[in-house]
Amino acid sequence: MISESDRFNTNHPDLCSALRWKGQFILSEPDPTVPRSNDGLFWCLYTQTCIGPDGELAEPGKCHSKSRACHGTGKLWLAVGAKGLVISSEARNLLLSSGSARGDSLTPLARSAMTNCRGFRGQKHVGAGALTRPAERSPQIGVYTRPAELRSPARTRRPGLPQHQKHERCEKSAFELAETKWRPLTLKGAFLPSGCCRRIYKTIQNKESAMRYQISIIIVLFLMLLSIVASAQQIRGDYLETRSADVYTGQCFANGEVNLVGNEAILAWRVQSGSWDGVPLEGLTVAAAVRAKGTLGDPYENPYPAKSVLLVDDQASAQQRTALTNFAKHMGGELLNNVEQVIPVQMELVVNAEHHGAAMLRAGRFATVQTRSIGDKDHLCGNEETYYPPLTQLSHSMPAVALTDSYSGPGLGTSWDLHGKRSAFVGTFAR
Repeated sequence: MISESDRFNTNHPDLCSALRWKGQFILSEPDPTVPRSNDGLFWCLYTQTCIGPDGELAEPGKCHSKSRACHGTGKLWLAVGAKGLVISSEARNLLLSSGSARGDSLTPLARSAMTNCRGFRGQKHVGAGALTRPAERSPQIGVYTRPAELRSPARTRRPGLPQHQKHERCEKSAFELAETKWRPLTLKGAFLPSGCCRRIYKTIQNKESAMRYQISIIIVLFLMLLSIVASAQQIRGDYLETRSADVYTGQCFANGEVNLVGNEAILAWRVQSGSWDGVPLEGLTVAAAVRAKGTLGDPYENPYPAKSVLLVDDQASAQQRTALTNFAKHMGGELLNNVEQVIPVQMELVVNAEHHGAAMLRAGRFATVQTRSIGDKDHLCGNEETYYPPLTQLSHSMPAVALTDSYSGPGLGTSWDLHGKRSAFVGTFAR
């Protein structure tokens, strides 16, 4: 009887290269002070179970002998073991799907072998030689060809040939067995029945083609949807904003103005390109004069609800005026929820690209804004920063000095005329 140390000894000089065990996958340096576990977890690379291709156990005590037919090659998938016939479950399933193993076409021994097949990947396996009926061992353990009665029907390459001239297919199936006339054959040249292979290949190919077609359709529809949404809402241009409180200031000056001023503002957009709600707005301008309940931007006070008056470019058509109004309400958000009046006036908004922060707005006789960039003389305490952010979402903005900030229109119940405050923003928007 073989000892346990010899049975699990992985240092045999002729150990099969296809034998695997858990210790091979432990990524650490060997420690001679730690004894080996010898847990007996071994499997064959070709069958992925603890049973080798020849039906014998896959362990060092049996896999170091070169007399095993599968040693180092793994060419046996079907063999007669010491205690009975061994056949893989994959072979059994493929036989059933090909139609070659239905009804009474197989002998009792073949059906017995298929019933008691070995489990391979992901399936439980039966112990070595666990078969209901033994089989006679062939003069040499090997793989067997199909007997004549189990071969595929003959085919003719041209119609009308005599029966004795019909060409029989040359593929050899290693998975169909009979009780009579065993003929050993190496696995080289042994294949599945061509009909089974053809059906499997066509099924896989059809599924892959259908999947690629569906993915292509989804991608095209997604790109079309993106292009439609982008073309419908893509709009960009210049932006100008002023308030009655400094936005570029130090905390000491901001605390002196909060709750006293900063509740009035003017917001203006000039569309350089694009459309809104499918209506082109290129070259048109819209502005909003706002009066809130508190200092805009103060995190400790709620300035809403706020009143507003929209000043719309008089060059716009009725459809464009509606689109400009909707665009301004979208950009202003809650600040423009309560629009008191919409007034068409002559609009002009010019941003000087060469002098950063320089811009001018004229909205008829109702509103006038003129700004310049912030200079060194505009730093009073040395702790200035952009204390309040812009009132709308912008792609770029910079604070500026409002040389003139005036509104004298209807709808708000107030008017203002301010000069020289660091209370403006000049920027760009894109939606």
